[in-house]
Amino acid sequence: MEEVCITCRQYDNTKISAPGEEFNSKPPSLKEVNAVVQKARAKSAPGPNGVPYLLYKRCPNVLKRLHKILRGAWSNLKISEQWMSADGVYIPKEQNSTEINQFRPISLLNVEGKIFFSVMASRLTKYLTENGYINTLVQKGGIPGVSGCLEHATMIWEAIQRAKSEKLNLDVIWLDLANAYGSVPHQMIQLALRMYHVPEDIQVMLDDYFSGFRMRFSTTSYTTDWINLEIGIAMGCTISPILFVMAMEVILKAAENSAGPANLGGGCYMPPLKAFMDDNYIICSKGDETRRMLERLDVLMAWCRMKFKPKKSRSLSVRKGKIDATTIFTVAGQQIPTVSQEPVKSLGRWYDSSMKDTKRGLETVELGYRRPASHQQMWPSG
Repeated sequence: MEEVCITCRQYDNTKISAPGEEFNSKPPSLKEVNAVVQKARAKSAPGPNGVPYLLYKRCPNVLKRLHKILRGAWSNLKISEQWMSADGVYIPKEQNSTEINQFRPISLLNVEGKIFFSVMASRLTKYLTENGYINTLVQKGGIPGVSGCLEHATMIWEAIQRAKSEKLNLDVIWLDLANAYGSVPHQMIQLALRMYHVPEDIQVMLDDYFSGFRMRFSTTSYTTDWINLEIGIAMGCTISPILFVMAMEVILKAAENSAGPANLGGGCYMPPLKAFMDDNYIICSKGDETRRMLERLDVLMAWCRMKFKPKKSRSLSVRKGKIDATTIFTVAGQQIPTVSQEPVKSLGRWYDSSMKDTKRGLETVELGYRRPASHQQMWPSG
């Protein structure tokens, strides 16, 4: 474990090149604030103070007043306590959810703070992408203008099809993180901010924000006391997605040299790691490299006090172009089910032992024939 700590600490800001494009540390402009407000959904649920985005959309003079408050907060590095307080709502992850772990907590924050941190998130994203600090060949989640779902799904499917047609060896592992947002240590966020040369003023504001973040939950008859968010970042917070991407980038960089690029034949190679927010994928041509990469990620996650869910993860192994159901991988001390045992749906595409789309295509056609009668008149006859 000590070795892992040393390895991650090596990725401080002395190991990352200085930015070519500096971070914009000026207080928010009225143009930026207005852009955030106009983009926000008018019917978005308000936070504890009950003020909706609609107020600022319809009342430009009130928006100008808010802009002055936001500028003052930024200039003085002061985060309002009201911006750090959220009403929590549990959203079911799946049908017929009954257990608490089948629900996802969403934070309903006051829109004034969401506007403030939306400006910061936009600037941070621009800073990271312009300086090439986020490798978009690997991480495609949370990056504007990148069709991450489609690109990753297409590339993974193409890798499997090439291994099949070229009679190559290939391992693909889909890794599922347990409570990804809720288990990211705040220290990991600060490490990522330092690593990428984010100005100290921004670090201070974010440290104060997460140190003071609190939530409460209500039922029809009871409201909890305020609960401090001691670990993790909140879903519903406007700056959380890009901070999560940054934290994951620290882990991905520490693991990226554990395996070489996957050989897909014809001079085509693919990076051994891919990620879309909390979904991680390993793609390797050699079984020993797959295991080394998997072990490395497992140890790094443990160091971060995060962990993978073996039962929700999947593996697919191809040997000389044919599916190999005998190759088994483990993570967190448990076996990962193969797609031969349990097919998996990832980024909108199904994967099973057939390595074909035929079954899913037939299901889509059948679904079309079962469309409601009210929709049938929309289809031309013949």
